[in-house]
Amino acid sequence: AGVRPDMVCTIDPESPDRFFENLDVTDLAWCCNRITRPWVLEHCAKRVYYYGFFEKRWNQILDENMEYPFPDIPSGGCVSATAFALACYLGFRELSLIGQDMAFTGGSSHTAGIEGAFGDNDEYIKSRNRIQVEGIDGTMLETDFQMWYYKKWFEKAIRANEGLIEVIDATEGGARIEGTRLMTLKDVVAEYCSRPLPFEEIEKNIPDAYSAETKTKLAAEWHKMRQQIDSIDTQVKQGLAIQEKLLQELRQQRSVAELMPDLKRMMGHNEELEQLPLFGMMVSYAQTEEYALGDEIYQKEEMGIEELVEKNYTLYQGYERAVSLLTEDIEMYA
Repeated sequence: AGVRPDMVCTIDPESPDRFFENLDVTDLAWCCNRITRPWVLEHCAKRVYYYGFFEKRWNQILDENMEYPFPDIPSGGCVSATAFALACYLGFRELSLIGQDMAFTGGSSHTAGIEGAFGDNDEYIKSRNRIQVEGIDGTMLETDFQMWYYKKWFEKAIRANEGLIEVIDATEGGARIEGTRLMTLKDVVAEYCSRPLPFEEIEKNIPDAYSAETKTKLAAEWHKMRQQIDSIDTQVKQGLAIQEKLLQELRQQRSVAELMPDLKRMMGHNEELEQLPLFGMMVSYAQTEEYALGDEIYQKEEMGIEELVEKNYTLYQGYERAVSLLTEDIEMYA
């Protein structure tokens, strides 16, 4: 629609190519984290700002070499929440939400009018775990648990920053987000957009995060991390073996009481894996499985033990492939 943002944020590991077709977006500043789809960086982004949690030891190394904390932006589960948190981190104090309806407003599941988008999709809406929320006009609207969670995150973030920021909801529809001031987009532009923000000039004065000498030190630290991958690979294979045995026992109709030691072992193994160095980085290569599991949990109110173990097993299969991909990349860039 002719809008030229100064900065964009992308976190979706599966963002379709069609979102970027026929758009000249290479001159924008891009904010990316560890789950951003690499294709976007390769084809669209020339000026990139990285943030977020990559891996415990690696983030510590970045902090030590920057002499200030590497930006770890809180996540609300969606890209708009991340963009909101980034704006707060960068020092903006008046923020407007546009298009944050957080509900199936007008019976639509997604933005209509875009080729290939869901649009008015009754089948999708009926498949969701739906609840009622208050709309900005006081009427009750239908939403799902996932969007309800996003709404709650925004409300919590607004409360946490009370007195520091003013948040305006200029969506002109959808769910009521507590703590926001309701305005039309036209009024927001008239009141707050009287002059352009000299973003490019500000950006030119930002110094490089690392000197050439520091980059050499970081490359050496990266090389050391190759030695830590084998421990993750072993732990993932052990986890797969535990879950295969558990699934066999479940299919033999054994009672929950009999299976409890193995279930506890599986959960304990999950916790041990999460504590290993490079776990956070490895998960970046298993986003399809992580995303699918999260979506299932949002949709289902109850999940049986066998289904839970099957989901966990599928996740570990993704981890197994992820270890191989991470090994490749570390060896390539070491």
